[in-house]
Amino acid sequence: MNPSSVFLAWYLELNVISSASILLPAILALVLFKRQVLPLKSLSILIWIGALVEVAAQIMANNGKSNLPLLHVYVIIEFVLLGWMYQFNLYKLYNRYVIPIIIILFSIFSIINSLFIQSIYTFNTHNRPLSNLLLIVFAISYYYKLLKELKIRYLERNPMFWINTGILIYYSGSLFLFIFSNYIIKTRESWLLVWHIHSILNIFINIFYTIGLWHSQENSE
Repeated sequence: MNPSSVFLAWYLELNVISSASILLPAILALVLFKRQVLPLKSLSILIWIGALVEVAAQIMANNGKSNLPLLHVYVIIEFVLLGWMYQFNLYKLYNRYVIPIIIILFSIFSIINSLFIQSIYTFNTHNRPLSNLLLIVFAISYYYKLLKELKIRYLERNPMFWINTGILIYYSGSLFLFIFSNYIIKTRESWLLVWHIHSILNIFINIFYTIGLWHSQENSE
């Protein structure tokens, strides 16, 4: 077996694990939904939508159809729901209108980008990295809020600490992948390498989501 075939085999196995990893937080989100505070309900809805998009993307790929249009839609939904989650957690740090305005402006820009600038059949290298940057800012702001208030006694039991950490790792790690994806994915090997990295990051964020949702039942907020 040549190195290229081995690399492809590893990619396929890792891709299956990455896709399946969303099942853990999705199940917890369903079981605990009624007891969750509003910010975590926003995350739970996103996880369910993410699971459906994952299934739809796999079906489209297996049938030889491009699943990139799904990403153009999903990035808007993702940012709206995560932005809403951070609005509940950062409203004392920012003016209460800042994050809602950012959400609205980002959504408008994303729609314009998909309709008139970048085809829905190409990777959206404009609004996807912008979404990452904004979410990184929100995640860092949440850490700043924790340090400023010093209200949480057991940080490791705090749901948002785990969720926020997962978000920071995933969106920081995938930022440059999304920015340069249309340029670095020129060969089969580079394409596999990029999505190897993305699959690992996706597994990480789903693990952190699972830990965060698990601790949400302890009402540690």
